Formats: sequence, structure tokens, C-alpha cells
Amino acid sequence: MKLLRRLWAGETGFVVSAELVLIATILVLGTIVGLVSLRNAIVLELVDMGQAIAALGQNNTAQTPNSGEISVQVWPSGAPSAPPGGEN
Repeated sequence: MKLLRRLWAGETGFVVSAELVLIATILVLGTIVGLVSLRNAIVLELVDMGQAIAALGQNNTAQTPNSGEISVQVWPSGAPSAPPGGEN
């Protein structure tokens, strides 16, 4: 408690307080800049991932040893479509 009274009454306490405020301000600003950079990097990665998923095709083609090529298209519901020229 004596130390606090001495710091409150003297000029040396003010200098230490001013330095601490300056250091705290720099730390807070650096943290904000770092968090903004992190947010931007995460958003860019999510945008890239979304574009990659959107670019995936739903059409698949496979070669079979007997009949040649088979084409299958899968709809978002998960049910495959009828083969080309075929009926459901």
C-alpha cells in the first residue's frame, strides 16, 4: 500500500504508468491487426474451398471390359439418372 501511495504522489509513478499505457496500446493494436489478418486468411481459404466444391462435376464415366463406356449422372437427391437413351 505504501508503494501505491508513493507512486500516486511521485512523478516516477506517472512515467511508469505512461509507459504501461503506451505498451498496452501497442499490444492491443497489434492484436487487432493480427486478428483481422487471420480473419481475412480464413475467409480466403473458405472461398477457395467453396469454389473447388462448386467446380466438382457430378458426371462420372467408367470403362467396362464388356460393353465399353458407361455414363452415370448423380442428382443432388442421390438417385442416379437413367442411362442415356434408357427409360426409368
